[in-house]
Amino acid sequence: MGRTLAEIQSDSDDLDEIIITLPKCRHVFTVETLDGICSLGEFYTKDNEGNWRGLESPSNDFLTPPSCPTCRAPITSPRYGRVFKRADLDILERNVAAKMSRELSTVNSALNLVSIADLKDAVIQAAAAAEASKTAPSLALKMKETKKERMKLAKAQRESDLPLGYTSLDPGNTTYHGVPTSDAREWKRLVAPLRDAYRLVINVTGTRSSHLHAWEAAFSYLVRRELDIAAAEPLRAPRNPNEHALRMATAMVGQPRPLADSRFRVEVFWTTIQIRFMLIELSQSWLTTVSKRSDYGTRHSHIWATYISFVLDSCLQDSVVAFQIAESSGSRRQMMKTRLLLMRSELEKFSFNVTMSQKTGNLKDRASLLEAAKVKTKSAETYLHEVRSNFGGDDGEWLSENFIPMASKIIAQWKEIERSVGSGTFYQEMTREEMEFVVKGLALPHTGHFYRCSNGHTFVIGDVSLCGALNRQLLTFSVSSAVAQIKSRVVQNVA
Repeated sequence: MGRTLAEIQSDSDDLDEIIITLPKCRHVFTVETLDGICSLGEFYTKDNEGNWRGLESPSNDFLTPPSCPTCRAPITSPRYGRVFKRADLDILERNVAAKMSRELSTVNSALNLVSIADLKDAVIQAAAAAEASKTAPSLALKMKETKKERMKLAKAQRESDLPLGYTSLDPGNTTYHGVPTSDAREWKRLVAPLRDAYRLVINVTGTRSSHLHAWEAAFSYLVRRELDIAAAEPLRAPRNPNEHALRMATAMVGQPRPLADSRFRVEVFWTTIQIRFMLIELSQSWLTTVSKRSDYGTRHSHIWATYISFVLDSCLQDSVVAFQIAESSGSRRQMMKTRLLLMRSELEKFSFNVTMSQKTGNLKDRASLLEAAKVKTKSAETYLHEVRSNFGGDDGEWLSENFIPMASKIIAQWKEIERSVGSGTFYQEMTREEMEFVVKGLALPHTGHFYRCSNGHTFVIGDVSLCGALNRQLLTFSVSSAVAQIKSRVVQNVA
């Protein structure tokens, strides 16, 4: 830099003597200068003599578009196309992360203004004053129809990568539930803040990385091309064609798979499930209140109980979906946090069934129920022991703060269920403070400058990388086996 054109030797092949005029600003620099500014060595490999030989996978961190050192205009010369296109795609992914982050922050702020204690008091008062329905539906016919529709919905939901829509969670929805019209009308008024927050967070799932499909198409094309080359020349093909094709495609595509939307989609699932837990708490308060009234039909109480069971099943099923999204993106710390939701959802479902059996005096097969509780307690304890035994250092510190205390609380509740079923006494469910403690570690920071770790996950300062350094083999084996078991139970109990 700093030389005049008269000093340039135009007949030389030296990169320090070849010039490029930038298209945007018309400033002139030597190739060697621009190669250094654009860090071209991070995108291509050289041999010992300095000749370009092949493609290189650049850093996974978000890159800034290269700019003219004189006027800061963007460098868009064809020689640096791989550099500035990668930087432009990084900007798109940062924009996706920022947009989804803002939207989730808005929802979380709205939820923080909701007082569940006040809503619970209002629900109890409304349930105590609810009209006694004079036209009880034919329970057998009604339950048979809604059960069939709920099974259809569950099947469709298992094949979806989106959380359950709020319409299906409306107890007044006659397709799936059909509580008395007067109850549904009052319920709709009472839970309006939670309903609005739920719909807002569902909208966040509509945001996807616009270049994700382009990346997948390019990567697939490159893999197929490498495999076709190996098939056409089998004598020169690598020993492991598939592995070689993936490695070459990774180098040629020039950037990691966009994962920004995956992180926030998992968080959307977390938020919708937490809202559902709130709805469950409120609907249990309604059910408890109306069950004490002699003028409120037991058939309608049964419909409310079935509704609660349906919402619990939806929490269990969507926890599985969220775990699979986190697993597919390699977000192992999100997998661990989603595991907490799986554990809590299963606990809530089992404890609700125990409580209802105790209240209705239908606790017939206590021995089998006690055995089931012991199996679940043992399974949770075994998993927690594996986690404690295999992780240390920074991972151990993270787990001690974000997983182990919450998992221990859930295990303590399983033991309490064991004791309750074994002794025939009433089970004392988790308090609101205990439930909030279990899910307190789910939230991740949403403010600040976004960075990308070596595995392609977005994070901000104050938030560890989502993948961490956890032992993937243990995590995948233990949690995936649990997911498989839970999937089976969801299919059986969804009705």
